[in-house]
Amino acid sequence: MDHDELCEATSDARQAAWKRFGELDPYVLAPILNPSLAGGPARVGSSPPGPVWPNLRQAYQVVYGPLGTLVATDGLADPFDDSWDDPPLQNGFALEAYAIAGQIPGNDVRNSWLFPMVLQFAQLVAQNGHLHELLDEFGTISTELWDVPIPEEHKARFVNEEGRVGVLVGLDVEPGVAWIDGPLGPIRLANLKLLTLAELQWIADRGEAGREDITRRLLATGSPLVSSLARESVV
Repeated sequence: MDHDELCEATSDARQAAWKRFGELDPYVLAPILNPSLAGGPARVGSSPPGPVWPNLRQAYQVVYGPLGTLVATDGLADPFDDSWDDPPLQNGFALEAYAIAGQIPGNDVRNSWLFPMVLQFAQLVAQNGHLHELLDEFGTISTELWDVPIPEEHKARFVNEEGRVGVLVGLDVEPGVAWIDGPLGPIRLANLKLLTLAELQWIADRGEAGREDITRRLLATGSPLVSSLARESVV
């Protein structure tokens, strides 16, 4: 397959997975100005001013379904284009990320807290290039993200003193699917779960054992894939 055919096959595989969650919005979300236009040479693991995605295109898919509103990256696993310097033979960064929340007021996804959370994690993936390997090794990972606009009335439970929120990456239960087959190899579909500050501190204090504990506790809840500002902390 040529590059265009590889991209089309990748898109078909992604969309088939997202359709498990509900109805796809026919329009993707995309930045008005691609942040990568401010970047330098594209290299896996580099950190240019604007993180470069494998096929330059940066977009986000929205899905509406029984669990709520899903926002997913749409391009992190695109095949590398010819601007990259000796990229690995795989589907881009071998990962797409998604998060789910309940009803978004007015379906205004772009101005919700959900979309920026996925966007900020996507840029982390693009800056690093190898986060899928950490998920392969540990199953789940945790991280902190800047610039997630949690509503003022919920900040005390979710936003730390540095202005960051915590997320657990990699939970998987039905109707989710952890992997899909891309034309160049497997693509991980990584769920992002918004953590309370208490859960984030539990992980910080206990390291890998704490993260595994939080993972087990969240999987035992009724909606492990869904992020909610109203849910009770599991610690």
